[in-house]
Amino acid sequence: MSIIKKRIVLAYAICFAIISLSHSVFSDDFKNANLFSAVSKAAEKCDSTAQFILGSSYYEGNNGLKKDYKKAFYWLMKAAQQNYATAQVSVSNCYLFGNGVEKNEKESFFWLEKAALLGDINAQHNLGGCYSLGIGVEKNEDNALKWYYKAAEHGSSASQFKIGQYYEDGKIVDRNISEAIKWYQKAAADGYSAAIDKLKDMIEEKP
Repeated sequence: MSIIKKRIVLAYAICFAIISLSHSVFSDDFKNANLFSAVSKAAEKCDSTAQFILGSSYYEGNNGLKKDYKKAFYWLMKAAQQNYATAQVSVSNCYLFGNGVEKNEKESFFWLEKAALLGDINAQHNLGGCYSLGIGVEKNEDNALKWYYKAAEHGSSASQFKIGQYYEDGKIVDRNISEAIKWYQKAAADGYSAAIDKLKDMIEEKP
């Protein structure tokens, strides 16, 4: 087989491995050494998807790999540095909880913000939480609400619920029960249990 054909075959093998692993990254029954080898090679060649899969597998202790936070952080950071938003969220979590790296809330916020700016919905919601609680950044409820709105507009039921709470509490925005109910209903429509319970409580509280 010519060198060119060998390279083509290897490329197809790596692509297949990445696709297979991306569907089983949280599966405990992955034991295929050939797939692992292909993904490892792709990760070493700066494939961000392969780096994320490898990092996630080490982080969770899945796909036949033992849990290793240091290796997880190494590969997740590699992917994050290539603007892989989901990996950036994972790196943020590593810094937040001190998994595989020294705990650093400011670094956690830094990587979470990068993912949020790339449009990651979970990052946008969690960034709102950081501003609300003052994690890695100065507490700022106006910025918190701004990011909750961004996530809510992209379909985050958790952020929709938070916005409902803002309108019900009336501390940051003018109290508006009708607006609160509207946002609770949006979250409830997606099956968000806290919103469903809240709407039930509001109905029961009516005279």
